[in-house]
Amino acid sequence: LHSEKTNMETEDKDGIQHWYIPSLINKHTSIDWNIRNKMYYRNVVYLLRLKLRETDKLVFQLNYNYCIELAKELRATFNCKIVSVIHSFGWCFDLFGNVTRFKKIISSIQGTNHEDKLDMQIYNSYKEEKDYFELVDRIYCLSKNTQQIVHDDYQIKRNKTIVIYNGLTDIYPISNKTIIRQKYHIPHIPIILFAGRIESNKGLKYALQAFRIVLK
Repeated sequence: LHSEKTNMETEDKDGIQHWYIPSLINKHTSIDWNIRNKMYYRNVVYLLRLKLRETDKLVFQLNYNYCIELAKELRATFNCKIVSVIHSFGWCFDLFGNVTRFKKIISSIQGTNHEDKLDMQIYNSYKEEKDYFELVDRIYCLSKNTQQIVHDDYQIKRNKTIVIYNGLTDIYPISNKTIIRQKYHIPHIPIILFAGRIESNKGLKYALQAFRIVLK
């Protein structure tokens, strides 16, 4: 699913066919958002059913925790397995990754009415993610910490999850590093790399503060 495309497009890369399906158009209409969302994913699966030549032993990988409607449509249409990769939890953005507060919110709201809008937003987001995690067949976590949260707080069985760390094998020779330094005019001094989105919840400002301390 591709937000920048307006029409469905296909292309071949290294022998693999890529399909780009436009995202749901976010315009004001009289149709409820949830209904539009279900209709959109139903149409996406309809397109897949038309395009797929082989429908046996299909495995779909989803990379977004709020794809439960898509997962339901895939399950209803194909004899398939669905795996999910957790890149982040929805509450991480609102709580800046504060796990302690997250745990407090979900434990205090269960079975009660809550007036705090943010807390209710966090809880509803958590419930939607939990339903999604229960529906898929396997969950890939990028860290042990994520796996522990899925197990402890989302009550998902540990044998349904697997940890696969993000990373690349360092196979490049030292000479290539020298070439890269010359290309970007980097002097021969230690380099500290920040690998992440330039967003407040990624903690870059704290990294910059730490850099100053290291320099001193």
